[in-house]
Amino acid sequence: MNQTYQYILLLGACLLSTINMQATELDSGLYFHAYEVSAANRTSLQLEGGKPIALTNQFELSFDLNLRNNESIFGAILHLTFDDTTAVHLMLVIDENNHIYPALVLNDQIHYLKTPLHRQQWVPVSLRLDRKMNQIKFSYAQAETSVSIPLHNFHSSTITFGRLNSFGRDVVPMNVRNISLAQNGKQVRLWKLGKHNGNICQDEIMQSPAISESPYWLMDNHMEWQLVYSTTSTEPLLAAFDARKTQFYFIKKNVIEVYDHKFALQRRHEAKDNYSITDYNSHCLFDTLTNQLVAYSLISNKIARFSFETNEWCPIQDNKYDVIYNNHAYTFNPTDSAYYFFGGYGHFTYHNDLFRWKVDVDTLQKINYEPQVYPRFAAAMTAYDNKLYILGGRGNKLGRQAVESYFYYDLWRIDLDSKQAVKLWDGEEKYKDKVGCILSSSMYFNPTDSCLYVVNMDDEGGKLVCFNLHNSNYTVVSHAIRNFDEYQDFDYKLCYSAAQHKFYLMIDKILSDHSHKFFIYAINTPLLSEEDILQPVPSHTWDTKSVIIILLLSFSILLICAFWYRRRIIQLRNAPSSLQEPEQTDDNTTIIPISEKEENNPSIEGTAVIQNYYDRSRSAVSMLGPFRVCDRNGKDITLSFTPRLKELLLLLILHSEKDTRGISVKRLTELLWFDKEDNQARNNRNVTVRKLRVLLETVGDVDIVNENGTMRIEWGEVFCDYHEMLTCIRGLDINGKIDDGQLNRILELLLYGSLLPNSTIDWLDDFKTDYSSLSVDLLKQLLTEAVKEGNLKKQQRIADIMFLHDSLSEEALAAKCIALFKEGKKGIAKKLYDRFCKEYQDTLDEPYKVAFTDLENLCN
Repeated sequence: MNQTYQYILLLGACLLSTINMQATELDSGLYFHAYEVSAANRTSLQLEGGKPIALTNQFELSFDLNLRNNESIFGAILHLTFDDTTAVHLMLVIDENNHIYPALVLNDQIHYLKTPLHRQQWVPVSLRLDRKMNQIKFSYAQAETSVSIPLHNFHSSTITFGRLNSFGRDVVPMNVRNISLAQNGKQVRLWKLGKHNGNICQDEIMQSPAISESPYWLMDNHMEWQLVYSTTSTEPLLAAFDARKTQFYFIKKNVIEVYDHKFALQRRHEAKDNYSITDYNSHCLFDTLTNQLVAYSLISNKIARFSFETNEWCPIQDNKYDVIYNNHAYTFNPTDSAYYFFGGYGHFTYHNDLFRWKVDVDTLQKINYEPQVYPRFAAAMTAYDNKLYILGGRGNKLGRQAVESYFYYDLWRIDLDSKQAVKLWDGEEKYKDKVGCILSSSMYFNPTDSCLYVVNMDDEGGKLVCFNLHNSNYTVVSHAIRNFDEYQDFDYKLCYSAAQHKFYLMIDKILSDHSHKFFIYAINTPLLSEEDILQPVPSHTWDTKSVIIILLLSFSILLICAFWYRRRIIQLRNAPSSLQEPEQTDDNTTIIPISEKEENNPSIEGTAVIQNYYDRSRSAVSMLGPFRVCDRNGKDITLSFTPRLKELLLLLILHSEKDTRGISVKRLTELLWFDKEDNQARNNRNVTVRKLRVLLETVGDVDIVNENGTMRIEWGEVFCDYHEMLTCIRGLDINGKIDDGQLNRILELLLYGSLLPNSTIDWLDDFKTDYSSLSVDLLKQLLTEAVKEGNLKKQQRIADIMFLHDSLSEEALAAKCIALFKEGKKGIAKKLYDRFCKEYQDTLDEPYKVAFTDLENLCN
C-alpha cells in the first residue's frame, strides 16, 4: 500500500475521534409531505399568506425544486388561481406512453414539457406570465415550453404550493426553496424557506409571509434527530459503521448486509463454515485503515477479520464466553493507529480495564495505567493528541453490583505516553438530580470550540450534548430523540460522517426475549439552536400612507443634514485646520489623516500609510502582529492550528530564516516532545508534521523539507511577512542606500508590528528580541536619513512606525514633534510630547527629563 493511500485512509479513520463542523453548508428549503402521510397531512404553502398578488404585464415566479427518490412521483407542484376563478396547475403527469413529465394543466388540457426529470438534485423552475401576449412560459432545468391563456382578463393570482383542497390532494414528493416573484423585471419577493417561525417564513424584501400547513423545514434537521432506518430481529444483531464511505454493516448470524447512507442495500454476504460472531462475546467495528470488518473479544483478547472476497471470518475462534464487557467505551487514536476500549459491565461487575488493538496485529493488549478510573459502564471515550478522554457512565468504586451504583459526572484524561490518568473535572454537584450519564460509547472532540459531543440517553429518549473540555459546563445542542421503547439491555454508538456532514446514532435495544429493536437516527451539522432558526414575524405591517409619511420625514432630515454639512465645510475652510488633508508625499506614498480616536495614541499620531505592496488576505502566513494564516481562498484558518501545530510551524519558519539548513530534527524533538521516549516522540513528530503539511497545502505552494537530519520551510507562492521582511533587509545595498521602492516595502512590513506579540513560548523570546532590535536599529537609520533630507512627511511616517516597535523612542518623539512644529502644528506637537511624558512616567516611574524646547538636540 503506497504512502499516499495510507494517509487517505488515516484521514478517514481520524473521523472516529475529531470533527470540524464550521465549514458545512446549512440545509434550507421546505420538505413537502406527500404519499407517506394521509391526504389531510400533506404539505401546502401559500405565498403572501394566501392573499391575491397583483399581476403586472410581465410577471415571473421562479424557485428551486428537488424531486425525492423512492416515492411515487405523481402529483401537484403548485397552483396559480386567477381572480379566484381560473386555475393553472403545475404538475408531474403520466403521458399516454407511461412516461412522467412536468406539465401545465388548465381545465381539461394538459401541456407537457417532455424533458427528463432530475431527482435528488436542485433544479431551477420558472413560470413567466406575459399579459400582453396572453402567454405562460414554463421552464424546467434547461427545457422550456409555452401555453396560451387569456391573461389580460385577470388582475391578480393566489399562489399555492403542494396540497390544494379544492383541486385534489396529490402532492409531488419534493423539496422547494428560494421562491422569487418579479414584476416587470424587478424582484419584489424572495422566500428562501430557511429561517422560519413555526409555520411561517417571511420573504427577504418586504417580510411578507408564506404560510405552510404540515411543514417540515429542512433547516430543522440541524437540531432535530430524524429516524432514517429501523428494523427488528429475532436473531442476535451487531452493527458497524464505515466513516469514510458512510456505509452501515449489519451482522445477523451468518449474514452480513451492507447499506449506503440512503439505506439502500448495496450487497449481501453469507459467511462460510457456519461460523457466526454473534454466538461469541464479540463486538464489531469497521477499520478504515485496512478497509476491513473486524470482530473483537475483550475476554479472549482476539480479533477476527471478515474477507469479502472469500466470505470467511479469519481466524475462527472455538471458545464461547459469557458477556462481561457490555456497554464499554471505544475510540480510535490516530497517533498510534490503534483502537482503545474501556470499562463495561458483566457478571454483576463493573470494569475499568483499558485495552488497545493496533490494526496490524491479531490480538488485543491490556494497558496498565495509574491511578485507576473508577469502574463503570456506558461511559463515552475519544482520543486527541495521544490522550484518551473518558466521560460519565454508571458504576461504583468497588465495581460490584451488590453495592449501590451511581452516575458519574466526571471527565478523565489518560496520557498514553506516560500511562498517567488525571481527573480533569467533576460536575456531580452541578448535574446530580438533573440529568443521568448513560452515554453513547464514543464521543467526538471539536478542536475549534474545545467541546466534546456525545449523546446522553436521558429520560427524554436521548439528546446530543456538548461538554466543555476545560470545565464541567454543558449545553444541549439538539432536540430530544424521544425513543421510549422498552429494553433489557442496550448498545449506543455515535458516529460522524464528514462526507454527509451528519451525526448518526445507532441504537440497539435488546428485549427480554433476546430479540432486537434497531434504530438509526441522523442530525445534520453544523448544529443550530432555536435562536439560529427563528425568523420573527413582524408585529405590524406598513400601509402606503405610513410609508409616504416616513419617506417625507426622512427626506426632511436629509435636507437638514446636508445644510449643516455644507455650513460646516465652509467654516473649516475659513479657519486654521489642525487636521491634514490627504496628500501625496515626495515618495509617492499616499498619506491620509487619522481619526480623533487614533490621535490619542502617540504611536500613530498624525498620519497613516496606505499599503500597496502586499496582500495578507489569502495564501499568507502572518507573524508580524498577531499570528494569522489564510488559505488560498481567503479563508482564515488560524483556529485550525492547534498549539502544537502552531509551535511546530513557528520553529520551522524562524530557524529556516536563521539558518538555511533549518532546525535539526533532534533539536525540534527536544523542544516539542521533551517528555516522550524516543519511539513515542518520533511517532508524535511524524503525525504532527503530516497534519501540518495537510494544512499548508490549503494555504498554497509552501513545503516542509526533511533532509540530512534537519527540517526547513521552503516558500513558493505563499506570502510570509517575516520572511519577506528579512529578504528585503538582506537585499539592501551594502553602502546602506535604499531606493524609494525598497523603503516603501520595508515600512509597510514594519507597520504590521512586532514579531508575534501575542504568542508566549520560552524559546521564542530570543527571536522576538533579535527582531525588535533589528527593526529599531533599521528605523533609526532610516529616520536619520529622512532628517538629513529634510523630508518632513517621511520623517513623521518613520517616527509613527518607530512608536509601534518602541513606544518610548526618544528619537521618534523628537523627529515627530520637530516635523509638526515646522509645519506650523505647534499645538499637536505639544500634545504629543505631553502624552509621551505621561506614558514615560507610568512605565518607568520617573519623569522624562528632556524639555520640549530641547527635543531638537536629540535629532542632531
